[in-house]
Amino acid sequence: MHSKTSLREPKDSRKGRNMGIKRPKRVYISGKITGLSEKEWTENFEAVEKALTDAGYRVINPAKVKIDLDYSEYLTIDIILLSRCDAIYMLDNWQDSNGAKIERKAAEVLNLTVIDSSNREIYLKKVCEKE
Repeated sequence: MHSKTSLREPKDSRKGRNMGIKRPKRVYISGKITGLSEKEWTENFEAVEKALTDAGYRVINPAKVKIDLDYSEYLTIDIILLSRCDAIYMLDNWQDSNGAKIERKAAEVLNLTVIDSSNREIYLKKVCEKE
């Protein structure tokens, strides 16, 4: 399910018509952290953050939340952050992470765009029009 009903579409200011595909403005990154070295998961998340930022998106990188919390507290904060986004970007290793699976399900319930290996090239193209 890749519903995009909650996203705003670019408008033709002269006629008020939609100009193309709906593009998310704020994207949450989701992927495996538990079981990886801090260096590995930091590099994974930062590489995607840079690619999304370069493509014109505002990015929420939960790997940058580094405070002393337990797993369930982190997951609660992550779901709150996710709820403020238009889309979720799934790292290739997301299926190996219980937390990422929960985040993806939450994104589907919230009708967010899901960006994964099947469609990421479309979303990583640079945003040409500023809204």
